[in-house]
Amino acid sequence: MSVTHRSASHDMRTPIVKRSNQSSLSVMSQLDFRGCFLRVLRGFAGTHLWCVCLVACIAISSARADLPGTMPLSAAGEGHLWWIVAREPSSTESTAREYLLMHHASVEAAPTERLVLVLPTMPEGIAAEGADVIIVMRAEGARKRMVLTLAAARNPSMGHWYNHPREGPRVLPPLDSEGELRGLAMVKGQLHALLRLPRTAATEPERWWLGAMTSQASVDGAWQQLPLPPLEFAEPVMLATIGGALEAIGTVDRNIKLVRWIAASKGASIAATADAQAPSNAVVTHDESRAIAPKTSAIELAPVLSDEVPFLRGTWETRPLLNAQSMSPRTVIGIIDVGGSEILVRRVGANELNTNEPSAAVAAAPTADGSESPASRATSFIRLERNRQDQLTPWAEFAQPRQPWSLASFAPGEAGIGAALLVLDAKSRGTIALISQSAATPTAPMLLEPPTFSARSWMHVPILGVFSILLVLAAVVFGSDAYLANRARGEIPNARVRTARLRGADPFKRVLAFCIDLAPGLIAVWSVVGGNPLDLIEAGIFVTDVSQQMPAICAMFAGWAFASLGDIAFGRSLGKRIVGLRIIRVGGASFDASATAVDLGETKSRDSADAIDWFPRPSTARRTMRALLSIIVVASPLVMIVAYLNPDRDGPADMLTGTAVVEE
Repeated sequence: MSVTHRSASHDMRTPIVKRSNQSSLSVMSQLDFRGCFLRVLRGFAGTHLWCVCLVACIAISSARADLPGTMPLSAAGEGHLWWIVAREPSSTESTAREYLLMHHASVEAAPTERLVLVLPTMPEGIAAEGADVIIVMRAEGARKRMVLTLAAARNPSMGHWYNHPREGPRVLPPLDSEGELRGLAMVKGQLHALLRLPRTAATEPERWWLGAMTSQASVDGAWQQLPLPPLEFAEPVMLATIGGALEAIGTVDRNIKLVRWIAASKGASIAATADAQAPSNAVVTHDESRAIAPKTSAIELAPVLSDEVPFLRGTWETRPLLNAQSMSPRTVIGIIDVGGSEILVRRVGANELNTNEPSAAVAAAPTADGSESPASRATSFIRLERNRQDQLTPWAEFAQPRQPWSLASFAPGEAGIGAALLVLDAKSRGTIALISQSAATPTAPMLLEPPTFSARSWMHVPILGVFSILLVLAAVVFGSDAYLANRARGEIPNARVRTARLRGADPFKRVLAFCIDLAPGLIAVWSVVGGNPLDLIEAGIFVTDVSQQMPAICAMFAGWAFASLGDIAFGRSLGKRIVGLRIIRVGGASFDASATAVDLGETKSRDSADAIDWFPRPSTARRTMRALLSIIVVASPLVMIVAYLNPDRDGPADMLTGTAVVEE
């Protein structure tokens, strides 16, 4: 409006008359002519200005937004925010402006914004449901509106987001190029679009069309036509998704009305449903709200009712707001869904606030740099009112941001979080402020930063992998029997080294012993966190998100600590004692000549009753070193493959410390 006024006032400025050598008579004649011309011009300009203002008022009053606010294009669904920002050319070679599709998810530990797509032109509409988003591009000439869809997916191991499908957005059936897109909503995988069709003649009224299609349709599919909601289209009509159903908000007889599309059951009669609903391609004039049968339609549409698409059959149900009669329809910005109920978003003045202390009940609007401006500077405020049993009850109030903003339901699964206020600063960066369901004001705004390398939740996986490989290599190189024998011979000069040794215990018995040692820690953690105790049995190398699997990590660590304490203090843990296993020292054990009961080159059978007596008990230092190395085995059980490949059935920790777990 201000731009229009400045342009009009600039056009009406008096032209400057240049001096010349003409006679005074000719100059006076010229001035009289110019005076008459200026009077005519002023009259024409005044009429023109009045028309421009009227058109601007109509255009502004019925401007569509997918979410309440002043941000041109934004959408949200179950913890996901999507919006479009313009980016100026980055170099002097390129003069075309680019449009970026941005994304923010509530599951991120830090507030981030992610670049999803770079679009060559500004889209005409955007809608979202859950992690899915649909973009409607503008028509170019006779080419129809291109409709694109994609989904945001998160890699649980890496923690980063990517687009699905990875090769690019999927193309849906195009939307007709005629008319103006005035509403867009996505309900249970169905996209609904509201079009204002152009007049076929200057004397004919405007025509409106409501269509739907499934987001799983192929590019060769077709849009299906729906009945128009029983609202006055002379006033703004906004579509929304509330509680998994399509709703529209508008006016009837200058009163705010909510209508919901109630889909017929699959076995309902098509004829009975068709009689109960208004004409599908209704024409609504600006001075009357009744539907008029159309004369012609330039859009080729699929049948209105279809057995293959049950959601196309149904009726509009009016939901009156009992205490909304005194509200001006022009103050309504839109509605959002919070917990399945309607939240009416209105613009109010400072004198309409619900509290006598504005500073305590009204949050300051986030500014361009993410700080807050005093509420006293704001001239208008945004009020959120919850619809409970057709009664509007106040929820929250805050000063209207000076920058482009959008309000959306956000993270309904998180306790206390009901809505999010998204504001763009002067550099088109997003800031977000959360509004709890129990709070009357938004939280302090947080600047959305670009995503960083988020490896904190899975960095332990490659670290464990490196340590596992090092442990296996060290066991093979330094833990062989020949190396241990040579090391023992060097420690005791002239000592006779017995090369005979026992085979390790059965691997299944070792696993059973560890499960027994794991039980006390597992029971302790399970008594605290609850749930399925089997979910707590998970090795660290298989945990992709430490924050989500911390109970399992604690249970495994408790089991390792319990087993290690028994091995160090008593020579064997409780599990080994129950199963009948013992830790002995092998490789490098020295004996005198009189102590040999078998030939030195003979290998004892593990079934010999006196076999264990030939092998002394490991020292405390060896048992401690073995316990410390076994933490890698517990975190990465894959290294125990060495025990299957080793003929003596020793694990890497046993090989490095010169010990063995044998059966009694």
